[in-house]
Amino acid sequence: MHNVAVGIVFGPRGVVLCLRSARKDFFPSVWDFPGGHIEPGETGVQALVREMGEELGISIPQLKPAPDVSFVQTDSGGEFCTLNAWIVREWSGEIRNAAPEEHDEIRWVSMADARTLNLADPRYLDLLERILSG
Repeated sequence: MHNVAVGIVFGPRGVVLCLRSARKDFFPSVWDFPGGHIEPGETGVQALVREMGEELGISIPQLKPAPDVSFVQTDSGGEFCTLNAWIVREWSGEIRNAAPEEHDEIRWVSMADARTLNLADPRYLDLLERILSG
């Protein structure tokens, strides 16, 4: 079981989604939230802060300890992960693809856009609907 911390980066243009590289072992070629594995000795928040810097080139303020959403995912190869998601509304720096080996593209996505994408998990649509509607 993999433990993963992701940020749902929310702003006036929607949310940030990343197209995972086709070369990834887990969840290749799907749109996902930025984030990554929680390393041994790290809290979820510490992992999220690290991953936002590594993947998007941004700094985020300290967030509340508990994630806003958690659920278990299974990829097409049967690998399980626990996804721990925090909603990120504040950051410093300009969002960019700081990890092109991880993501082929990074994009701001509206709800209409999200419905057309191959998402890592179909439950993302409900989650995004709740976040983007207020």
